[in-house]
Amino acid sequence: MRTFKQYLNEIYGLKSVKDLVFSNLDGRVSLPISKMMFARLTSEKKRVRSIHVTDFEGFEDLLPLLGTRKQIATMNKTRFASVVKMGVSAGGGIAVVLEGYPVFESNYDLHTRVDNQGRRWIDIDQIAEVSKDSNIEKTLLGKLHAVRSKIMIEIRKKFNFRAQFWDYLNMELPDRRKEKIEDDELRDAGLLERTASRRQIQGYAIRRYMELVETMVWKPHISEVIELLSGSHDSDWNEIDLVDTEIVEVHVVKFDFRQWVIDAGGDPDDPDDDFLAFMTPEDIAYYNGTHDFYMEEGYNRRYKTIVVNNTDTSGLDASAIKHFEDLFKQQLRYNNAR
Repeated sequence: MRTFKQYLNEIYGLKSVKDLVFSNLDGRVSLPISKMMFARLTSEKKRVRSIHVTDFEGFEDLLPLLGTRKQIATMNKTRFASVVKMGVSAGGGIAVVLEGYPVFESNYDLHTRVDNQGRRWIDIDQIAEVSKDSNIEKTLLGKLHAVRSKIMIEIRKKFNFRAQFWDYLNMELPDRRKEKIEDDELRDAGLLERTASRRQIQGYAIRRYMELVETMVWKPHISEVIELLSGSHDSDWNEIDLVDTEIVEVHVVKFDFRQWVIDAGGDPDDPDDDFLAFMTPEDIAYYNGTHDFYMEEGYNRRYKTIVVNNTDTSGLDASAIKHFEDLFKQQLRYNNAR
């Protein structure tokens, strides 16, 4: 089974916290988001229900995240119910109804990234793409520049360490023992000016970055950001990142071979029927891989499971489409009634 980090790397392009914090402002720049950050900036939100679309491997990777602060990308609005079969970032075939606390909600998919601690980051250029404010990208980058300048000044005063450029703080660190030996040698030679280890300085910079992004970048623009996330931008689905999640129920797509033969005009009970020759047992197993793996592992006994029969090998048939359209509507009605 893939590890959580392998899964994030495959699906979202996993980045280390260091790489995201110390990224160049001329490149792809992202802002961190977390439940606690937005709870402080706005107000604690009620638990909501939303849907996570995945395949069997993704479902197994989802389980260790339940009940934790690791953020899970979900949706409760979509223009195309077929997204359940096709998947979003990876495979599909399973729609997991989750309940949890929303870190933030957006009426469209902002393609958030994930760091190696499970925290999500929003790319500034994604915000700019859907914002009505043509200057929002320039404004946010300017705020980030101010954040970085402030931290560099603090580090210079606090640790007597001068970093000429922000990305100089993204230094490679040896293990703690080797770092101490190197620092002791520099100190004995009278060449060590800084008053803390490189690890301590870098950790301070990262911690202050998170704090100042909240107070200097998000907070002054929180009303615009909330308006942006709840705006009317055209999108195929929305995005709701949940934490402290639990599974309500699981909807699993199953290829209904018998009905497929009947719809084609054949007789599934006649072993000589010509339509039976169009699909081998291996073909059926291929189309039912997600369903069969799920059942074989006994997840249907652990979680409330609804099997959704489907006769379309490349997408969803009309009955399955209606099922999932109704499922998304159910979540909206449930949330609105709370």
